[in-house]
This record gives sequence, structure tokens and C-alpha cells, in this order.
Amino acid sequence: MINSNTADSVSFAGTISMNEFLRVQRMCVPVWARWYVFAPCVLNLLVLLGAGWSKVVSEPTSLLPDLILTAFISVAAAAITRYTGVRAWRKTTLLVGGIRGVATDWGIEWITANTTSKFEWSKFVKARQEADLSLVFYATRGLFYFPRSFFASEHEWQQFNTLVRSWVKNG
Repeated sequence: MINSNTADSVSFAGTISMNEFLRVQRMCVPVWARWYVFAPCVLNLLVLLGAGWSKVVSEPTSLLPDLILTAFISVAAAAITRYTGVRAWRKTTLLVGGIRGVATDWGIEWITANTTSKFEWSKFVKARQEADLSLVFYATRGLFYFPRSFFASEHEWQQFNTLVRSWVKNG
């Protein structure tokens, strides 16, 4: 176990909620796969495969079927994404259970019912922080998640985020 008796050590513990897990998943989605990129791309593809832009300019109402189909595809994609996210959360919480650990000047120790991981700060490649959720990446898609609910007090939450900002670049 990492020595947690240093002045800059912060303990954390908890089980990630479904909403927190889904936010983690959303924060990991590449820009090209987000709905505000996905939907216009689908619309453009449908228009180009259908009538083409020249017909849309001369007859704007011809775009209506493509708009309806794009909306349907976007809603279906959102529903499937949510379903797979909820399913992944259930599997993750069954497998991992509760999480506990400590962050110190040395690094992060992450403990679950099945594993213990210790990473020095130099091993982390980036961090993403929001008001109540921090992600610390050790690989492109490998990360530790830290919702505000894992910390006993606002002071510990702020202290943890200060540690992360001082050791890991944001990306």
C-alpha cells in the first residue's frame, strides 16, 4: 500500500452510480462519434445518395424524408448507446463492486474486490476534469474515474483535483 501519511494524500471510496458511469462513457467518446457530428454526417450522406444537393436547392421540401430518416437513425443510435451503457454499468459494478484507494504525491492506488493497481503520476497520459467528475488516463482508453461522491468532503475533492492538475496534463 502507498504511504498515505503524507500531507498531500487523499483517500477515496465508493461505488459508481449508473448516471456517473454513463457520464464517464460519454466523456470517452471521440468527437467524430458524438451526436452533433453523427447526425449531420448521416443527413449529408442521405441527401447525397438520394436526390443530391442540386435538387435540395431547387426543391427544399424534398429534404423532408431525409430529415425524418436522420432523426430516426439518431434516436435509434442514442437508444442503443444508452442500452449498452447501462448493460456495461451493471456488468462493471458486479465485477468490480466498490472502489477505494488513495492519491498521494507518489501516485494513485486503486483497490477493488479483485485487483489492486498502483500507478506513479508519470504513468498517466492525461486527465479530464469537470465540476463533479475527474478522469485520469493511463492509456488512450484506459482510465480511473473519480466522481465527487467518492470523496468524504469538498475539501478532499478539491485537494484530489489539485493533485491531479499538478501532476497530469489535461487533454
